[in-house]
Amino acid sequence: MAMLGKISLLHSLFITMIVFSGAVDAVTTPKPGTTVQAAANSVKPTTALAPAVTQQEFNTKTYELSDIGAGYPLSLSGTIDSEGVWFHVRSDEIVRKASLKLKYSFSPALIPELSHIKVLVNEEVIDTIPLPKDQAGKEQSREIALDTRYITSATHVRFQLVGHYTMECEDPLHSSIWASISNKSQIILLTEKINLPTELSLLPEPFFDKYDTARLNLPFVIEETPGKGAIEAAGILATWFAAQASYHGTHFPVVMNQAPATHSIILATNDKLPAFLKLGKIEGPKVIITSKAEDPAIKYLILTGRDDKEMVMVAQALVLGQGLMSGQVASIRSVKLPDPRQAYDAPNWIRTDRPVKLGELVKEPSDLQVYGRKPNSIRIKVRVPADLMVWQDRSVPLDLNYRYTPPAGNGNTALNFSINDSFIKSMYMKQAKDFEGDKEILIPVRDDESKLFGTALIPAFNVGNDNFLDFRYVFGDYREGACTSSAVDSYRAAIDPDSTLDFSKYYHYAALPNLNYFISSGFPFTKFSDLSQTTILLPEKPSQDDLNIYLALLAVVGNSTGMPAQRFNLVLGQDIDGLEDTELLIIDSHELHPLLKKWGLEYPTIFDHFQRTIGDNFAKIVPFRLFDYQTKDSTFESTGNTDFMVNDDLSLLMGLESPISSGKSVIAFLAAGSKSTANAISKIEDTGLFRYVKGDLAVFREKEIISYEIGDKYYTGKVPLWILIWFHASNHPYLLSLAGLLAGLILALVSHRFLVLKAGQRLQEFKIRSKTD
Repeated sequence: MAMLGKISLLHSLFITMIVFSGAVDAVTTPKPGTTVQAAANSVKPTTALAPAVTQQEFNTKTYELSDIGAGYPLSLSGTIDSEGVWFHVRSDEIVRKASLKLKYSFSPALIPELSHIKVLVNEEVIDTIPLPKDQAGKEQSREIALDTRYITSATHVRFQLVGHYTMECEDPLHSSIWASISNKSQIILLTEKINLPTELSLLPEPFFDKYDTARLNLPFVIEETPGKGAIEAAGILATWFAAQASYHGTHFPVVMNQAPATHSIILATNDKLPAFLKLGKIEGPKVIITSKAEDPAIKYLILTGRDDKEMVMVAQALVLGQGLMSGQVASIRSVKLPDPRQAYDAPNWIRTDRPVKLGELVKEPSDLQVYGRKPNSIRIKVRVPADLMVWQDRSVPLDLNYRYTPPAGNGNTALNFSINDSFIKSMYMKQAKDFEGDKEILIPVRDDESKLFGTALIPAFNVGNDNFLDFRYVFGDYREGACTSSAVDSYRAAIDPDSTLDFSKYYHYAALPNLNYFISSGFPFTKFSDLSQTTILLPEKPSQDDLNIYLALLAVVGNSTGMPAQRFNLVLGQDIDGLEDTELLIIDSHELHPLLKKWGLEYPTIFDHFQRTIGDNFAKIVPFRLFDYQTKDSTFESTGNTDFMVNDDLSLLMGLESPISSGKSVIAFLAAGSKSTANAISKIEDTGLFRYVKGDLAVFREKEIISYEIGDKYYTGKVPLWILIWFHASNHPYLLSLAGLLAGLILALVSHRFLVLKAGQRLQEFKIRSKTD
């Protein structure tokens, strides 16, 4: 899958023809058929190629260990044990001062003269903490200065316990040897902004920095009445940045006619030019990077075009060809998009047409290796298409190859396998004596110590559209005598990259609408990852709120697929002639969209600004609210209609089958003002709340999400006829029982008739023989 993504990127780069323009001192190697031009006069070139420190005030950043990976206190045990955390520094920041406010405790049994805790930063010893008797057994505090020379973009802070409880021979894993580092300990950084070179070659930095642990907050600046091209270009860029951001999360606020105080994207045409932007007459599609005049450390990425068509073209060129851009200006000559994507081929999704190697699902082979007596678990993220039908089989095969240091003796050593924190299987590992006959070593060889094969069957009910496979090696202790034991830090283990996970025998078939599919993976729109089968409808004159929710929903798409969406169709208004065979995403943050009014849907609840109407068949409440942890099923009967007005706003997400195209989906976001839209966006951007969005109607209230299932279901996908019959029959057990009885009765009647005929034939044969005799 990773290789597919690389090939796709290279293909995109070659078929995208871009004319690069750069600063006069920038070095650019022209490609055949391209021209290198001087930078536009309207952009002042930046000649510095090295970062320069700006006159900024210091910024203090405080990270609790719980914020950077330590979900629990760091537990240290044994004579030599260590745990650590990572923190990161943006590429446009420099750390001027750093400190660690440490909270810790340790065992009263430790001998002070022989025991201590080492603090290491990127494997350099920064401090050694003594463990005196009078401080044992209760929480202690200590502030440690961290040498900034050892702090890099990715910095590892490690705590190592050296503990002893006796002067004589000791058990290195004795329970009295322990220390605990509180996850409320803090790392405090005093940072200063630096002025990175104003260079397109740095993209996506500084607009997105992979070392920034915070959510990506990237404003899009447009004119107050943006054209269709600017809106479509913003959507393309939102999916691209969301794909880059991945687990960081995103927030794309729309700013109109203002110069933000942060790195920002600016979209401009001649007739839709933000008031503060002084570019002169726009002569064609260009990508420009420039600095804010008052603060050169703030960068603006400006996309310009003479009309809507050029605006879209420049956005497409940026996401396809940014890897070859340099200088401050790139003038776009032409763009040819790659071929439309095939169904279910999103780079972030696991392949379902063949077995997939686990090595394809991680960034580096080292991600599948661990070491030490208490190694970290090996976690592999697996994104599965939301409509994968696992009903016909109760397990997903995992062909697992794994390697490890064989334990010296019988020490309860095993490999535990879980998925989504649900335990699946524990695999016992052989002892060293079982390998004593293995004298021959072949080089090169992938096996470092031993290699075993196994097959684990993952229960299908544990598989969702976003999953984690968890492999944890547990090495037991082994002693040959009172004063001997195995080495505590010599263990090595790995999952072989050639191990395979196989979803190829499953079909794509699902009941829709299902808002959880949409909010967690963008399905069914992301079935084609370039959104080539999607139409997005906005009001004829979209408001700032409309555009905010538009970018938030497209961020869901980009994060799910891992690639920019470049082929969606954007419609302003309600004209959808010729677009019947597409999935529809409708957004209106201030009233019921005209298209929904035009269709005259007899939906159980009608939502039109401050007017609400509840109909007869508003019957079943889906059991999840925002802060509920248990299922609460409730049904009620509604007679008649209720029509009322309110004086506060609300927002909802609604799903239904398209009235103009059978089997296609409509997802509609409706709201009644800015407050409700902002509230919905905050919940859509919080992945922890996705599980509360279910059914076909989700209402976003101030402090909760309420989901309902009130409309009719429809099905998409293809399965063999016999599976289709059994699948739908299984949802009606009484009907299935009746069919079984009827089939039995028919079989009995047929058998009876057959036996009667057979008996008649035998009787006739007997009479004939009797007459003959």
